[in-house]
Amino acid sequence: MSGDRGSRVSKRRPEPGGPLPRGRHGLKPAEVAAHQRQRIADGVARAVAEHGYGSLTVEQVIELAGVSRSTFYVHFDNKLEALLASHELIFERFLVTINEGCARDKWPAKIDAAIGATLSFATDAPEQFQILSTGSLAADVELAGQVVNSYRRLAEMLAGARQASPYRNELPACTEQFLVGGVASIITSWLTRGQADDPRAFQQQLVELTLIPYYGRARAARLSRRDG
Repeated sequence: MSGDRGSRVSKRRPEPGGPLPRGRHGLKPAEVAAHQRQRIADGVARAVAEHGYGSLTVEQVIELAGVSRSTFYVHFDNKLEALLASHELIFERFLVTINEGCARDKWPAKIDAAIGATLSFATDAPEQFQILSTGSLAADVELAGQVVNSYRRLAEMLAGARQASPYRNELPACTEQFLVGGVASIITSWLTRGQADDPRAFQQQLVELTLIPYYGRARAARLSRRDG
């Protein structure tokens, strides 16, 4: 017989955030490194949610990530580097969720799809969503700058709604930045309250508030109920 049970190489891919397969897993070094960085990113998000950025330590991150101290320092020199990477990785994951949610819709339906996708992301991964907000990261200038840049990218995506708006020539230049920041803040507060409001009713409120600058209050109310 060719090969024995001990020499078999597993082809199973690790679950996102889970441990690597035991034994010989057959993963390429780049795949192992990407998986480790993702686990550390998830560990950072959990540690910040539990302890806050000011009290964050490398020990907390490696415990929650389930990696060794040596593995952590292979990828990052300190907790700030890990937090910057965590925010970037989570934000890119969030963008994929938004783009997938909006792919089949046109304005203004894209807004409902985007907010629905955002709420799904927030409820499925509340710790990761919270790390995308400015509140926990404002203590560091570099972190705050990265968060502001991520908000700018979201605002640029939302700016497409202007083309379908009868008020596009009247809207202030900062409208989209205001809306993105406001929605993020409201959702973070909602998570903090333990998602006290009905998710669908809450989504409808956020959609209506976001649509008002583009369509006016009456039409925004109709569109948010999906009967406009």
